[in-house]
Amino acid sequence: MNFLLVNLAVADIMVALFIAPQFILIHTFKHPDGLAGTLLCKFLTGGNLMWTGATASSFSLVVIAFERYFAVMYPYGNRRKLTTGKLKLIIPVIWISSVIINMPFFLTTFFSKGDNFCMEHWPGEWTAKAYSLAWFVLLGAMPMIMMFVLYSRVIYSLWIKQEVHHQGAQQVSGVLRVRKRVTKMVLAVSIIYVMCWTPDLVIYALIHFSSKHNLGDAADIISIMLVTCNSTVNPFIYAHVNPRFRNQIKALLYCRSVDRNRIHDDRRRSLGSTTINNIAAASIIQREVRGIALRSQEISTSL
Repeated sequence: MNFLLVNLAVADIMVALFIAPQFILIHTFKHPDGLAGTLLCKFLTGGNLMWTGATASSFSLVVIAFERYFAVMYPYGNRRKLTTGKLKLIIPVIWISSVIINMPFFLTTFFSKGDNFCMEHWPGEWTAKAYSLAWFVLLGAMPMIMMFVLYSRVIYSLWIKQEVHHQGAQQVSGVLRVRKRVTKMVLAVSIIYVMCWTPDLVIYALIHFSSKHNLGDAADIISIMLVTCNSTVNPFIYAHVNPRFRNQIKALLYCRSVDRNRIHDDRRRSLGSTTINNIAAASIIQREVRGIALRSQEISTSL
């Protein structure tokens, strides 16, 4: 799970880094035209690397949904869980797939001197429409449907389905509490993903199917800003739901390390309280046993 969250964070950072050249830095200098301008658009000011990171973020959320599903529905055994070995294969596949999906952007982007903006030039109208539909399906419909189905099963299992645990009830309750907290976090991230990505996917399709919208107009820029907000909000969700993540961020912001001695002291206190509770429970059991023994002797004497 931690590897997937780190991968998601790297993808979000990539979005934040490469959104600035497209909408901020491009207005701070005179953008060259010709071959130099085209290459600059393809790799910096056109936002193609930003969309690569955004695609990786989308695929990471889908993999996280599968991870939560397997962790909750199949808690025993590692056959279906996403182990470290499996993630070493899955994470590179996420980034390779993101590059492949965004490759048409790298091939069609050029700098338009008249618009003073990086535009797309497709060899035919049908290719632009086909790619916009593929973009809508691969980054919109399919991820959203898969996340909806998987999280529906997880929510039903954790919050609705009632299971009776005869042994280790306290331990089971603690495990369920942790799973619920993590599931709430990734579920919130997924819901925000749907809210932020849907306008951009719809508007990008309308750009190629309708003449009312164009690349670089107000609706297009606002929808791209929403996609950027999706990557911006994720760390705040982690901090709100996960106390450990929140404490580490506070320590990082205040330029101090986490007080390990305090952590060890807390552990000693918790172990001490546990030991005291165990001793108290043992003494109670001993008194009960002695009482039963005395009653047995009284009964035998009366007989």
